Amino acid sequence: MATYFHCTNHRLDLAIQEVAREETFIYDTLEFVRQAANFVRDSGKRLQDYKDICADLQNSIEDGSTDYSNLATICPTRWVVRVKGIRSVIGNFER
Repeated sequence: MATYFHCTNHRLDLAIQEVAREETFIYDTLEFVRQAANFVRDSGKRLQDYKDICADLQNSIEDGSTDYSNLATICPTRWVVRVKGIRSVIGNFER
């Protein structure tokens, strides 16, 4: 007969998710990251082309200090997991 309640971290994730939905800039940014990653990853040919481009760019840099990585999708429910996806887009976009 115990009352069910979400843990604190999950409630924080849900609250941040709702705020992000209301703020157009944040929502559009997250939606772009999600769609870009899904567009590349949903096709084996596009994914291979993306990996080839990353490898070519990596080989063209003489000092090897840059690391191109795969685009990571963002989790629709866990806010913390979205950081990896956003960082992968930013890292690849800057180069």
